[in-house]
Amino acid sequence: MIKTKNQISFIFFCRIVLPLFFLTNVSIAIGKTGQQSQSQQLEKSLRNDLEGVSEKLFYEAQNYYYNGQYWEGARDLIILLDFYPSYSKIDQVVFLLGDCLYEINILDGATRIYKYLVKKYIRSPLLPRALLGLQRIQYDTGNYNRCIEFYNAIKRGNPPQDILNVARYYAGLAFYHLKDYPGSIKILSQIDENSPYYDYGLYSMGLSLLRLKKVRRAINTFRAVCRLPVVNDERRNILDETHLTLGYIYFELGYYKYALRQFRDVSPNHNRYNDALIAEGWAAINLEKYEEAVSPLTKLLTQYPDDENNEEAFFLLGRCYLKLARYDDALKVYEHLIEIFPERQVVPTLVKEIDMSLAEENVKIEKFKMNLLMLESRLLDAMPLQFRAEAPTYLKQEGNKINDTRIALLKRIHEERKIFNSMASQMKELRDLAVRKENRRDWRAYAEYGKSRALFMKTQKQ
Repeated sequence: MIKTKNQISFIFFCRIVLPLFFLTNVSIAIGKTGQQSQSQQLEKSLRNDLEGVSEKLFYEAQNYYYNGQYWEGARDLIILLDFYPSYSKIDQVVFLLGDCLYEINILDGATRIYKYLVKKYIRSPLLPRALLGLQRIQYDTGNYNRCIEFYNAIKRGNPPQDILNVARYYAGLAFYHLKDYPGSIKILSQIDENSPYYDYGLYSMGLSLLRLKKVRRAINTFRAVCRLPVVNDERRNILDETHLTLGYIYFELGYYKYALRQFRDVSPNHNRYNDALIAEGWAAINLEKYEEAVSPLTKLLTQYPDDENNEEAFFLLGRCYLKLARYDDALKVYEHLIEIFPERQVVPTLVKEIDMSLAEENVKIEKFKMNLLMLESRLLDAMPLQFRAEAPTYLKQEGNKINDTRIALLKRIHEERKIFNSMASQMKELRDLAVRKENRRDWRAYAEYGKSRALFMKTQKQ
């Protein structure tokens, strides 16, 4: 059974604080009688006991981490660091805490933890991984030059091959964002074929080649990705993304037959399967295969009823029905579009209302952002980086209070981060809606024209 924070704190109080207090008094008494060997045996026994309790807590924290429960893992690791800094795997504890904070997006805290490990445990085998953690944070925050500097530091330390491959991947992406595409290609091409990042690196190389307008080489690179065997979900995801990208390239080049094949190879589980469906519809229409275009467009409208591409899909579907002489179906499609598209003069009012909503949400999100920054700053001030060893009992009691404060802060940051992310997502949806309304302000006229044409064609047929 997984223990709560209070249970864990009670275990440490009973098995660490009280024994230490007892040991201190016993050691004084034994020292007075000259029985040093008994004192050493007691101390050894106590340390073994503390090691066992710490091992169990560390194991539970690892399970939290691997199950995606990062704040729970961070909570237990902070307790462990504070109560028993002499634990034999303390460097692993520090590193895992850094990873937990990284995963819950407390990047300043993760940075501080990784740096502490680099400075404090210079002989730890986890040193390259801590540097890699710092490199990832620099990439995530857009500090691409610093990201490359950390890569060079990792490379100089002769790290394990798996660490070096990941570092190359992030450095390659950093070069890409700095528009140094030759540099990106050079470093990404060094990723080992057995690395989990090999396929991602190969895909990113293809993007760099596209930026250099080396289209043929880019296509060959993307096709090399597509030939890789599907060994896990991550590989399946990058293959789907590559099929989609390759399909877009073929489409832009006018090779609609090849584009259609690539779009159809995207698996239904891919997070951009909706984009593949509408692209498949476009490719089939350009090949004048209208019957084949109906299936993906209908699937998009039924499986993704709220998708932003649905309005476009309805237009394409109406066009297909006209070409297939299914005029009644075409009329239903165009009448539906006329219903959902407002009059042209109404659009500016809708956009204005959306802009006002965005302004209000911006104020809220800035307030949330400031609260998060303040909370994270308080957490950093309370972080136990100077771990205590021996201390009087009253100091340990004060430490318990500080520890409770840390845990409460961590939980509050975790909860408010979820609210912040939800608000940011809603704001993005509002912005996208405003852009769509503005860009499609004339689509009602096209729908009315399509309806008129369908009625005319139906009359001619009769």
